[in-house]
Amino acid sequence: MKLLENYALQSGQKIKKIEILEKYYPTDCDKYVLIQPYSKPAKNFDYWDDVIEIIYPILKKHGISLIQVGSGNEKPLPHCNQLGGKTSLGQTFYLVSKALLILTTDSFCSHLAGHYDIPRVILVSNNYSECVSPYFGNSNKQIILEPNRTKRKPSFQLDEGPKKQIDEIRIEDIAKAVCQQLNLVWDFPYKTLYIGETYQSKILEMPSNAITNISNLGADSIVVRLDYEFNEKILELQMQHCPVVIVTDKSINLELLKNYKPRIRQIFYIITKSHNSVFANGVRKLNIPLQLFSYLSENELNTFKLEYLDIATILPKEIKTKENIKEIEGVPLEKLYYKSSKHILSQ
Repeated sequence: MKLLENYALQSGQKIKKIEILEKYYPTDCDKYVLIQPYSKPAKNFDYWDDVIEIIYPILKKHGISLIQVGSGNEKPLPHCNQLGGKTSLGQTFYLVSKALLILTTDSFCSHLAGHYDIPRVILVSNNYSECVSPYFGNSNKQIILEPNRTKRKPSFQLDEGPKKQIDEIRIEDIAKAVCQQLNLVWDFPYKTLYIGETYQSKILEMPSNAITNISNLGADSIVVRLDYEFNEKILELQMQHCPVVIVTDKSINLELLKNYKPRIRQIFYIITKSHNSVFANGVRKLNIPLQLFSYLSENELNTFKLEYLDIATILPKEIKTKENIKEIEGVPLEKLYYKSSKHILSQ
């Protein structure tokens, strides 16, 4: 039973189409896909940027634009005309009614698309699609994408924390559904097998071999990798230029850290066999946010773990390799490709 039918049953009211007052909104797009990417936390897909990266060249080739709607404080997606927070309810109605396709999570625009019977691709996550998909509209004009329900049931929670079910939907499946609904040729010979836990965090890094100017990169800080190349002088000069996050597997002069404390967002200390608990404790006493992690085995860590008992927890880390993915999916190594969201600026 759909939620609307349940409301009707509980209230004793008949279901009818709503009367909509549209208000004209000017755009310079003759043909466009309208995207409402965000809703409640559990419904927010983390990899919209990657979806756009695939579909944008295809849409552009056919003269189709992208328009993003929503509130004004949501993350803007690349290559989209940004109308978030700029339209009234009536103007949003108008934009939806003129769209070639609605691409959205389970939210307001999905039901509007059903009302107008416009082709739609809808991501459903924390509920059953049978309950929350649009009541109105031809079901042949919609593609509902959701996590694999043979593995687990919906959570029914509005906030699922960092491991959301919606992120199990494959990026390429969303892009493919868009092309299918628009009758566009789909030619993307890749399948997502594994996404790293920090992939959605776009990371900007530098080894300490030269000063990096980040003013024109749209970033307000940079990660200085002293484990790539250790140079305290470059670190000091970089901290004079902008705030930093420091990753190091060696001890850093505590006086230097003290002098530039306001410029240090966080320090990640990699615990190796040549670790220094005195340095880690010194960072803690400076009240600089500190995180400890290590690639050592549990047996190796157990020999000195007590030294860090009052400092911070040492988080075990594992380097993922192609061999790991091969073991999971059984795919030949020569068929595996790697994509990173990390950018490293060197000299």
